Amino acid sequence: MDAVLDLTIGTVKRLVRGLRPRMLDEFGLVAAIEAQLADCRDRHIQCRLEAPRRDVEIDKERQISLFRIFQESMTNVMRHAEATQVDVLLDLNEERALLQVQDNGRGIAPGAATGQSLGLVGMEERARRWGGSFEVTGTPGAGTTIRATIPLRDKTAPPVPPEPA
Repeated sequence: MDAVLDLTIGTVKRLVRGLRPRMLDEFGLVAAIEAQLADCRDRHIQCRLEAPRRDVEIDKERQISLFRIFQESMTNVMRHAEATQVDVLLDLNEERALLQVQDNGRGIAPGAATGQSLGLVGMEERARRWGGSFEVTGTPGAGTTIRATIPLRDKTAPPVPPEPA
């Protein structure tokens, strides 16, 4: 009974860490993505991250949304794509975050991304929550690309004035 309880507690801890990894809170979005990609490399998938700007401030809630979109994208790659390579782009500026996950796997069939997968629906809801956009494109036999754009400022909030020099 103790062994089963220990196993259950360990499983719950792994699930909780997976939903909101400590790395995200302590080191930010780029570091959390890099850590997740290291796990994928352990599964023999070549992973590349391009994040030209790492200095853009992103509030915690948007970081979580972006990370969960990334995480679900990688789950789909590992479960369905049969990919050998994944390229991730995290392009940040003061106004928006663009997250793109592109694989070289089986590719999603046209029309397969519309309303069928709870994972895809969840990713789209996370992007749209912030007034962003989400799209899935793919070509059978040539891979899939998931692209989410999230504004980093609320449209209703006045712009934050620059710090005085």
